[in-house]
Amino acid sequence: MFKKSLLSCTAIAAIALFGTHFNAQAESLVAKGEVATPPKGATYETLEASEGGKIYGTDLTLVNDKLDKAVVYIDGRGSVIELYGTTIQQQKSPAPNVGCSDPAENDTSCSAVFLKDGAHFKMIGGSITSNQQTKWGIYFGNGTETTAELKNVDITTEGHGIDLNGTKSELTLENVRINGSGMGIYASGVEDQITMSGGFIHSGGGVWVDSGSTAFLNDVEIIAENTDLNALFAMNRSGDKPSKIVMTGGSIKTENTAFYLFNGAQIDATDVIATTKKIGIHIGSSQVNLTNTKLSVENGIGIETNGYGSNTVNLKNTEIHADVLLRNNGVSTLLTVDHSSIEGRVETTDEDKIVFDLKNGAKWIIKNSAYEKDKDGHLVHITQRSRSDVSVLNLNNSTIAFENPTEEHYHTLHIGTGKAGTEAVYNASGDARIGFNIAWGDETEIIDGQKSDRLLIHGDVAGTTTVYIQSDLGERDSVVNAGSPSNAGGLSLIQVSGNAKEDSFKLDKGYTTLGRKPYKYTLTAYGPTSSHGKANSEKNLFGEKNENFWDFRLHKAFLDSGPGLIPVPVAQTASYIVMPSALFTAGFTDMLKQSALLADTHTAQNYSFFLSPYGNTATLTSERGALKYGYNADIFYAATQAGVTSAAIENKDFTIHLGALGTYGQLSFTPQNIEDAAKSTLNKWAATAYGSIHHNNGLYLDILASYGMIDGNITTAVFKSAAKLNNTTTFSASATVGKEFATDAEGVNFEPQVQLIYQQLSFDTIKDADNLKIDMKNPSQWLARIGGRLSKTVSTENDNVFSFYGKVNFLKTFGDDGKIQIGDIFDLDPMGASLEGGVGINAHLSQNFSIHGDVSYQQKLQETGITGASFSGGIRYQF
Repeated sequence: MFKKSLLSCTAIAAIALFGTHFNAQAESLVAKGEVATPPKGATYETLEASEGGKIYGTDLTLVNDKLDKAVVYIDGRGSVIELYGTTIQQQKSPAPNVGCSDPAENDTSCSAVFLKDGAHFKMIGGSITSNQQTKWGIYFGNGTETTAELKNVDITTEGHGIDLNGTKSELTLENVRINGSGMGIYASGVEDQITMSGGFIHSGGGVWVDSGSTAFLNDVEIIAENTDLNALFAMNRSGDKPSKIVMTGGSIKTENTAFYLFNGAQIDATDVIATTKKIGIHIGSSQVNLTNTKLSVENGIGIETNGYGSNTVNLKNTEIHADVLLRNNGVSTLLTVDHSSIEGRVETTDEDKIVFDLKNGAKWIIKNSAYEKDKDGHLVHITQRSRSDVSVLNLNNSTIAFENPTEEHYHTLHIGTGKAGTEAVYNASGDARIGFNIAWGDETEIIDGQKSDRLLIHGDVAGTTTVYIQSDLGERDSVVNAGSPSNAGGLSLIQVSGNAKEDSFKLDKGYTTLGRKPYKYTLTAYGPTSSHGKANSEKNLFGEKNENFWDFRLHKAFLDSGPGLIPVPVAQTASYIVMPSALFTAGFTDMLKQSALLADTHTAQNYSFFLSPYGNTATLTSERGALKYGYNADIFYAATQAGVTSAAIENKDFTIHLGALGTYGQLSFTPQNIEDAAKSTLNKWAATAYGSIHHNNGLYLDILASYGMIDGNITTAVFKSAAKLNNTTTFSASATVGKEFATDAEGVNFEPQVQLIYQQLSFDTIKDADNLKIDMKNPSQWLARIGGRLSKTVSTENDNVFSFYGKVNFLKTFGDDGKIQIGDIFDLDPMGASLEGGVGINAHLSQNFSIHGDVSYQQKLQETGITGASFSGGIRYQF
């Protein structure tokens, strides 16, 4: 039994000895057709596996500084080398006569790792380093289906990190870190496949695939520092399948081009942040798809095209920021922008076909190029840098916005070429919008020097686009014909050489305001079928004789009648002008009702509680009229007061009552004589303290002080909330002196009164939906009321007491001729003098319970003022 075991061990040892070779100095380990497991931590110069041989090593140190061969060499299908925690260093420089060009045999030191013909290499942990003369870190040679997988490995080389030169080779990398001066990964073979997850590539270039090869990059950081290499490069020199790179997550930073693809290749990037100094996308006869990606080009070109076929660029939830968005070089390009943002101008020629398809909330920010240079390195003239050309533009629920001018030059966007067969060049649908910047100046200067952004459409227009003004400069008032309602007045923003309609371009809300002033500007269409007449041929900007073009011109709107030209204000202007008068009317109504309640307290002996609803409806009239920005208004106010009165404080001559009450009211007012006016509604909360001193001889003094808060919305037919009132307060005070006189008639008393009321309103600056700032200047009003009432008191058999009265008062306001500012100054109307008359009843139905009611009418005594009726009712309970 012992002899048999000894013979078996001897045979195994012999097989291992003849199958695995060590040189005399133990510098190389070679496995041909057999399995070798070197000791852990061993040191070798090279490892070689061929003819199905396999080597499994852990914590090895592999350093080659003498031999003209790779440090690790694997040849043939079934041959495998697996290394764990191993250090691989290629220190031997190739011989001077070796060009390191696609080596077929392991007879050069051009790479640290060399595998071919279906071999497999696996490495987990460790590092691969090659010296300055070595071309590759890992090289895939000839043959098919050669494979390698690396995890947590550092690769450092002065050439390419990994080069795949076979057919259908597969490379799998996980958390691999590649540092070098060439490409990080270079797949120059046919239909190779690369999968890289995590890790980074800090090299001259990033990943290059060719001839139907594919690369899948997941959460990889790429920094490409060579100005002649690219971060991602895909092209097709041969093969039936298109080369493709799919990058998900991760980032790109490059000195040259972030995405370079050519000859039928494709790059897909999702959730990627890319930054480059030169070109974002260089595309030739290929397709690129960016999703949830941000591409920033510092002072460079976002997309540059070339090639002989068509290009397709698809953006979804993506941003491109560039000095020049697109430079097209004689090819057809389709740019689809889906819920994305693009920035920059477009440079192309009449021979190119550039189709922009913006949809789902996309935005194109058009700006003058600041850094664009010609072939000689000189800055291109500003007239070229401030122009963009697109063959066809489809704008679906998306926006085009011109950025502010530079070097006093505004931008012109040309759409279409005007050539036969290219008529339908501008197509708008959904909420399509275009924003312009404008400047006012002499009309000749406007045409020759172009002081506004412009849209020139060489063809037909379909659909309707909303136009808005982003900024305006210059003195509008200095332009004599800025608002002239003619085909030569105002500013030409859009011209169309083909078919269009009056509503092809329209202002949002039908008007716009400029310069923070409340005047309307409108966009008027002149053209072959326009109700406003034809366009003026002298204003044609197409450089061709065409009298049947369309011209959309921005005019200042003026009132139809009156001396001179009176600008039309926006509807909310009238609301701001009448609002103080409406609030003063509500405050006056509050004070009158509070004074009436105090009159009932003069005879109260105990604590009492009272509740009174009341209101008024009135018409405000202005003698100035709309031509001088004076507006009539319908006013309605409804309120409820509730309060308590203290028990009487008496001495031998005087009785004093103190109390407090709270008020809630709702005020609405609707200006007249102005287009788009609507009812505005404000809420008022107020707290009032009062005191009453009543002499035994019938003389009394009533004093009230009230503080309130107001909120609500200014409403027009255009805006549900043109402005919102915040932090608006009101303060009011009143002093009333009166005396009761008994007459000769039984139960009839005469009560003359004098009342002085002061009201002040305090507003924060109001900012409204038309970008206006309104300074209400905290208006105030004094009001004097002089008059009296005649009352008749009747008692019933069951001790109920009824008092009927009539009243007449003369009212006069002063100090309320204020002003407000909305860019310009606008006058407020003083209420002047009016006459008030009314009747009422007080009924004491029991010792503790009483009710009252009152109806009055106020009539203005001049053209300006308030006319209307008020009503009130209430109950009182004494404890």
